[in-house]
Amino acid sequence: MPREPASERTQRVYPEPGAAQSKFLGAIDPRDRGEREGRMNSVGELLSGNLQPDDGNPPAGLHPSQKVGGGRYVLLRRLGGETSAVWLAREEAKGRAVALKFLPPAMTQNETAMHELRARVQKLRTWKHPHIVRLHGLEESPGERPFLAMEWVEGASLATICRERKEGALPWSTLGPQAQQLCDALAFAHGERMLHGALKPTKLLTTPTGQLKLADCGVAALLHEFADRSTAGRDTAAEQRWRSPQQNAGELTRVSDEIYSFGAILQALLEGPEESEDLPEGGPATPTETKRPARPPAPPPAEVISCLADCVAAEESKRPESFEGISTRMGWNEPDPGDLAFEKSLNRAAAVPPRPGLLVRCFRSRAVQIGLQVLSLLGLLALVWWYLED
Repeated sequence: MPREPASERTQRVYPEPGAAQSKFLGAIDPRDRGEREGRMNSVGELLSGNLQPDDGNPPAGLHPSQKVGGGRYVLLRRLGGETSAVWLAREEAKGRAVALKFLPPAMTQNETAMHELRARVQKLRTWKHPHIVRLHGLEESPGERPFLAMEWVEGASLATICRERKEGALPWSTLGPQAQQLCDALAFAHGERMLHGALKPTKLLTTPTGQLKLADCGVAALLHEFADRSTAGRDTAAEQRWRSPQQNAGELTRVSDEIYSFGAILQALLEGPEESEDLPEGGPATPTETKRPARPPAPPPAEVISCLADCVAAEESKRPESFEGISTRMGWNEPDPGDLAFEKSLNRAAAVPPRPGLLVRCFRSRAVQIGLQVLSLLGLLALVWWYLED
């Protein structure tokens, strides 16, 4: 289906002098382009902890050991942040580590943007998907800079793991299960009528156990609109690599664009960094990163190569229609063997009737039935004899 021209696309302009048009709103279905819940979203910045502060110094007014959120959180150290200051903190009441993303000042002064953010957070905080970074809530304490409280993921991104591997590229035996988890997370988000909108390798975090967590599902694009342009994330060629031609042309993000990003990311992780290429955005490649093989030792299955090639097709009509369709082509929709065994055991249990009780089994025995018949016959003869005697 052809896209609407730029002049006909619905965009929101925030009522503040010089505020940029918000590009985080995009329809999942063209027929729903005007509906609020069909708009595109993205959440948070990279929370893996392997990013360093942009300038090496904490922002003004924030420092380690400082209590924020009305004393609910204690700041531990700054993690960095592309568009907002992100801090590792401890939630005092629950004793857990969380990531706090402080909102850009320009955004906190715009009531329209804050109203939109509150609506997004209200929905996102109910999400409990195992492969999506959890959003705990929005803190707006009097006299403090508002911030988002998010799940802390202790681990590196797939981009960092790929860059630091001696072989460079990730084998499909390692990447396949995580690709399935990413596909499941994006299918869930689309089912909730939300798009990520900023997919790239640095957003794919891995826990110490190898579980994938998708960061930035809900508010990142909105935060970017109000970020300080002197420190905001760069719209470099490396970032454009993960976006579809339609996105790079300035069109609103749709499901087909997310599918393109999915395919482009997996292809890059399977091939590994090219010569003098640093997979995560920004920074020159180190000498050890310039002589890595472009392909993994063992190529992925043919169906994987074919599916990813269709995902990155320039024409969106040639891409898979949904992530459910990708799961089917990859063979990920097949039931787990353990689930099949459990289902078979249930079927066997349903096919075998329950064993009757002891009294029922006694009355059903052959000997008891013959005895009852003999007693019945004797009783009948006794009744006839009594009748004839009278």
